[in-house]
This record gives sequence, C-alpha cells and structure tokens, in this order.
Amino acid sequence: HLNRELAPKGVIVLVEATHMCMQLRGAREHDTEMVTLSYFGEFANEKLREEFMSLIRKKR
Repeated sequence: HLNRELAPKGVIVLVEATHMCMQLRGAREHDTEMVTLSYFGEFANEKLREEFMSLIRKKR
C-alpha cells in the first residue's frame, strides 16, 4: 500500500523475527532467527541493495 500511495523510486523491506515454532516444535533450535527481504524498483540493483544492507548493519 505504501508503494502505491507514495510512488517511491524503490522500496526495500527487511524483517527479522524469532519464531517460537522453531524453538518449541520441530527443530527445537534456540535463538533461531528468520530473515525475509523484499525489494522493488531501484533496489532491484544489487549494488544499491548491498549499500542499504551495509548501512543498516552499521546501525546495530
């Protein structure tokens, strides 16, 4: 919806989450983090995506 309303040149979404189902069932792994990355527009350019990822890694 934001992409349609704001009409940006590019959108990138990075979601990191700890899934309880991975800890409680099946794999029984603790500290299991799932990462989802989705991008459109200008972020289809790999170099720009890498620059974005580099910047957000520094902020952690």
